[in-house]
This record gives sequence, structure tokens and C-alpha cells, in this order.
Amino acid sequence: MGGRLGPALFTIAIALFGLRFLNRDLLPFISDEPKFLDAARAQLQSGWLSFSPLRGSQGLHYGPTVLWLYGLVHAIAGPAPEIHILVMTALVTITNVAAAIAVGRLFGDRYLVPSAVLVVIAASPYHFFWSRLAWDQSVEICSGIVIFVLCRERAVGLLGSAVVGLALGLGLSSHLMIIPFACAAFGYLLVRAPSGKRIASAALALGLAALVNIPYGLYLRTNLQQADPGGTVAATSVIDKLQEPFRVSSAAGTEFFFTSSWQDFRAFSRPAAFAADQSAKILPFAMCAGAIALLVALWRAPSRVQRMTAGFALVVWLGYALFYAWRRLPSYPHYQFPCWWIAPVALAAGLGILQRRRALLYGALGVVWVWSLLDVAFVVDWMRFVRRGAGMPTVRYSTVLPEERAALLRACATPEPTVCIQNRTLLFPASIAYVASVEPPCAGKAIIVADERAGRAGIPRARATSGEPRRAGESVIVVEACTPSRGQQVRTLSYAQAGQARLEVR
Repeated sequence: MGGRLGPALFTIAIALFGLRFLNRDLLPFISDEPKFLDAARAQLQSGWLSFSPLRGSQGLHYGPTVLWLYGLVHAIAGPAPEIHILVMTALVTITNVAAAIAVGRLFGDRYLVPSAVLVVIAASPYHFFWSRLAWDQSVEICSGIVIFVLCRERAVGLLGSAVVGLALGLGLSSHLMIIPFACAAFGYLLVRAPSGKRIASAALALGLAALVNIPYGLYLRTNLQQADPGGTVAATSVIDKLQEPFRVSSAAGTEFFFTSSWQDFRAFSRPAAFAADQSAKILPFAMCAGAIALLVALWRAPSRVQRMTAGFALVVWLGYALFYAWRRLPSYPHYQFPCWWIAPVALAAGLGILQRRRALLYGALGVVWVWSLLDVAFVVDWMRFVRRGAGMPTVRYSTVLPEERAALLRACATPEPTVCIQNRTLLFPASIAYVASVEPPCAGKAIIVADERAGRAGIPRARATSGEPRRAGESVIVVEACTPSRGQQVRTLSYAQAGQARLEVR
């Protein structure tokens, strides 16, 4: 049975990644994304950036990696947000699939175990959401590349070392959260390189990583003192952080993305509510099972590479729990970008242990697939829920792109040279500004967004002025209220219906 079942499950698992490429009219475009795209577009005229305009929770600006990527996309395909999101969807998906297949085949057979690892990642609501943003997922992409190269039976030659060095360099030049992973990966590269080429492999990888980081390194050299110094490590915080890599491989905690719409979604989809509730309940058990699988593989796995990979995963897993607890970071899901692969490795290791006990293996595979299909149902119903309301009236999903485009087309349908949009929604001014900048009817008009949040949450307060029309890439003026004046059209942007994100322009 395994001879036919394996390829079939493998094909189905790969096909499920196609969910990320469907429903492209339901893409979110929230707050950070328009800022990244705006900065990427501006650098085509001002020069390539050495750091991001966005500042992180540790007091430092992010690195420029994703701005370089989006700058290339701008130069080749133009400024449309959908193109940038498609590129990011493809990159995240390709690296997720490559890492899953490498890990699955390292610990298991050619199809059965890899299919289980693939379906868990494909079904994850977290990975689904991340793959559909014009955001900075560079660390997730780069960590996937590193896992694909390092976690295979074959030794890592000079080409593999170059790929690892370049990936880690780009990851470091994106977000410093990758530092513990990078340190462990460089160490693991030394072990995986052939004995006669270890110095050359390490020198090549470190050299490429350093070369890529010259621009961001120059920024850090003069600004590193601004970073938060960290604090004491609490045991309860460490235990909480240990669960996080397993959480993002399930539906547990997905209310994070829904905020005020969560209860409406639970009422809308009972299967999704069941999947989220049960995933949260079994999360501690899944973590313990993963730890046991990795520890058993560390000591009893038949191949040296399997044992070393299990040890690598354990070191990174514990290291990140301690690192994040020391940095006093909240449990935001995207902090798992450097270690999202730990749960798949634990799953592959556990299934690998059962390889010679076919009845137990098939039973475990059945549990994995049933649970993953529940998560797939969660994702499908999530998109149905989003379609019903043209998004979610929240700050973590907001109104979908086509709805926002249509609203701005109506707002800009005026001969007046200035449009002041009185924003009574949870749309961020940066999103409104960027979408307006790529819509032809808004071209040449001065766009002012009046937002009651102006002056709070990092949104600058500015006085409305009627100057020359904005050029593409310039920041929108944000004020607290529209003040009618000559040559200015005032439009009110609000939700058409309570509990939904569909927009109304008056």
C-alpha cells in the first residue's frame, strides 16, 4: 500500500500550497507593507537604501534586504502591490516546500514522511497569511534556504556553503532576530562540510555574509547603542517561548489576526473554531512530543546527519526561547521566522522513528493528515469570511486591496486638485496613500488623509496645506480633520456595514 499511497499523498500536499495563490482579490494591505513599497520605489530615484525606514521594538531600524527585492520588482514590473505580493508568495512557498522535502527525506522515505511535513506547513494558517503579504518575510525565506542546504544526507560543498552564507547574510541584513539561528547555522555548516574543506567553506560563507551586510553594518556601527539592553530571563517566559514554533504549525492562537472579528468568525465557521480550540489544547502535548522525538533522534537515529540535525534543532529551539525571554519580546507569531522549521523537523524525526513499525507509522500519518485537513478547512473558511465582509474591520487584516482601490477611485473622481479623505475606518493612512499613488484617477492630486488617530501610534500630526500635487512616493499629509477650502474635495471614508470591512465613500 505504501508504494501507491506515498506519491498520492505527496502530490496532494504539494497541491495544497496552491491555496496561497487563490483568492488574490482577498489580499490584505495593512500598515508596514505600503511603507516598504513606498521606500522601495523612492530608492529607484534616491539610491539604494542601507536600512529600512521602519524601526523595530529593540530601538533599531530594520535592514534593507526586502527593500532591495521590492526595488527590483518595482523596476521590472511597476508599483502595483499585487505584483509584489505575488513575488513574496512564490518565494515563501518555494522555500517552505524545499525545506520540508529536505527534512522529510532526511528522516524518512521518499514520499510518505515528506508528505506529512509538507501538509502541516501547507495547512498552517500562519504560513498562509504570511505568504500573502508585501511584508518583510526575508528571515523566513532565508532560514528555509539554509535548512534545505544543511539538512540533507549529502555533505555541504563550497557551492552549498556559498548559498548558506548568502542566505544568512541577507537574513542578517533584514532583521537581527536571525542572529541566534545564524550563529548555530554557521557552526553546523562547519560540521557538515567535508573535513578537508571546512576552513574554506567557513571562510566563503562568512565572507559572503559580511559582504552583503556592509551597507547595514555601517548603519549598525553608529546606531547599535540605541538597542534595548535586554533583561532577566524568567522561567515562565522561556516555557511560553518554547511553545511558539509549534503554535505556528497549527491553528492555535490565530485569533491574533482577527482581534475584534474573532467571535464573528467562530460563529461563521464551527470547523474553524474547533480546529483553533483543539490546537490550543494539544499545543503543550505537541511540544512535549516534539521534544521527545528530537531527543530520541539525537541519540538513536540510524544516520549521523539525522542525529546532528536533531541536535541542531534542539540547540536553536532552546536558544531562541532563552534569547526571546532575555530580550523581553512579546509572543508575536512572526518572531518564529528563524525557527518555524523546528516543528517540521520534530515531526519528521518522530515519523522516522516509526519507519519500521508500519502500523504505528500509518496511524501517526493519519492523525497528522486529519489534523492538517482541519487546518485547511480553517483557511478555506477564513477566506469565505473575508470575502463576505471585503476583509475584516481590524488593524491586522483590514479591507482587501480591490475594495480599497474601488473606494479611492470614487474619492478621486473629482476635478478638484486636492482631495481630503476623512478616514473613519481602521485603514492606515500609509495604505490609503500608497494605493492612491498607483491609481491613475488620483495621479496629480494632493491627497490628505484626516485620521482621528493622527499624533498617536506613530502616525505624525501635520497641518493640511494646499501645496503642489504630490509626486509618486512622497508621504501623504495626515491631519486630524478635513478643513474645507477652495480647490479641495472632502470625502468621508467609512464602513458600509457594522462588523464588515466594505467601504463607503460619501
